[in-house]
Amino acid sequence: MSSASVGQRFLRRNRGRLIALALLVIAFGLWQLYVHANDDGLLVGRVVDEQGDPVPGATVVIAEKTLELLKNQRSTTTDASGTFRFEGLEMVEFVVQAQKPGYEPTPSRSYHLYFRSQNFELPEPLVLKPTPEPSAPE
Repeated sequence: MSSASVGQRFLRRNRGRLIALALLVIAFGLWQLYVHANDDGLLVGRVVDEQGDPVPGATVVIAEKTLELLKNQRSTTTDASGTFRFEGLEMVEFVVQAQKPGYEPTPSRSYHLYFRSQNFELPEPLVLKPTPEPSAPE
C-alpha cells in the first residue's frame, strides 16, 4: 500500500475531526485578534440627570472589585457633555459610581469584563438625582 493511499484513507476517516480542529484554530485566532485590538484598558461612559441632560463636573469613581474588598480606586471628572473616560485600566471586575454636590451619589454599578484591560463603554449612563430640599419646619 502506498503512502498516498494511506494519507487519503486517513483524511477520509478523520475529515470531520480535521474540520472541527481547523474551525477551532480559526476561532482562537480571531479571538486573539479581537483581544489585541481591544485591550487598551479604556472605559468610557456618561453621567446625566433625571431628564437625561448631561451633568458636567461630576466625579466618577471606579474601583477594582476583588473577593474581599475594593482596591485601586481612581477618579475622573465629566466634561461639558457629561462624558468621562479612564485609560490604562487593568481590571476584570469593577464598580463605578458618580457623585456631585447637590446630587445624591448614584448606586454603585458592578461590571465584569471578559479579559484584563478590555475596552468597555457603559451600556447605560449613570443618572444623578438632585438632593431633596429639606422641608421647612412648621
